[in-house]
Amino acid sequence: MQGPDRGAWFFSSSPAGDPAPGSGRFDLPEPEGTCHLASTPAAAVREVAGPDVVRRGWIEGDLLEGRVVSTLTLSHPVRAADVSARRATDYRISSELTTTGRYEITQAWARALRDAGFDALRHQLRFTPGSDRGLALFGTAGRPDPGWPGGPDPASAAEWAESLGLDVVTAPSSAAVEIVPP
Repeated sequence: MQGPDRGAWFFSSSPAGDPAPGSGRFDLPEPEGTCHLASTPAAAVREVAGPDVVRRGWIEGDLLEGRVVSTLTLSHPVRAADVSARRATDYRISSELTTTGRYEITQAWARALRDAGFDALRHQLRFTPGSDRGLALFGTAGRPDPGWPGGPDPASAAEWAESLGLDVVTAPSSAAVEIVPP
């Protein structure tokens, strides 16, 4: 079951030490954070559902329960390091940065790029091959205060997933299941 809605502009963070379970690929350590965005609604859904789809072939309904996909506009210009550009190899960056499960490496890169003066990191997406991209936007951990505006017409993430041909499976409640003794 997912936690409470934190809003589209939520900047997640990791503890100062090793990445904690549930921290994101490019999360900065507290008190800083990273807001993970995708270039298209379809890519946003694939990135959330990707681990379930790869592991099981379907998405657990609770993962998408109450989630929406919003079209957002950055409130200010940002200087982003494009780690998916061909020139990134000049800085010893490879596509592995966006696919490895070793988040201690990816989070170290995020810290280094932030320390070098970048406001964000533009990158290839792990579960969405092609031209869609992600933006890891750096900021203060949590929700901005005052809040930033969300998209005008948020759409159900579950409906988006189904429109992409992904199976969303919701377990029945215990009241809907008859337990038969062996």
